[in-house]
Amino acid sequence: MINGVGGIWKKSTDGQEKVYNTDNSNLNYNWITTIKNDALGSIWSGTNAAVYLNSVHLHGGIQNLINDDFIDHNPADSGEATNRVTAMEFDCNGNLWVATSVETAFNLGYELSVYNGEKWFVLSNEIENFPNLYINDIEIDGETVWLSVPDYGLLKISLECD
Repeated sequence: MINGVGGIWKKSTDGQEKVYNTDNSNLNYNWITTIKNDALGSIWSGTNAAVYLNSVHLHGGIQNLINDDFIDHNPADSGEATNRVTAMEFDCNGNLWVATSVETAFNLGYELSVYNGEKWFVLSNEIENFPNLYINDIEIDGETVWLSVPDYGLLKISLECD
């Protein structure tokens, strides 16, 4: 569950509660935009932050929670994508699909990336005529990826399940 004041709130089946935030854990940013479980039950969080200082990434992006420790898996590590996560979802092969955006005084850009557990792939650069549009939701139904794009509609991408 996303905590209204920032961070992540977890309640176990035995009633124990725990809040994860930047004050009490290595969660990198409290503004959580999306949260998902993978097939192994690990929690993945995406944040609405893309903060850099002298080209050094300070916080934001994607982390997954393993044994009370957040591990960074940031789209910016691909060298192309950004860390302002707008949506994410796991596909039938266990790959994480991530929509990101970057907004600066000189640029407004959006990207769709896939993380296979080892490497990031920026799909929006590889799909011909892929629109530079904000993606606010990703839904994956079997071998179909649906992208929700405000004022544009739905984009459909086919994939193959192993």
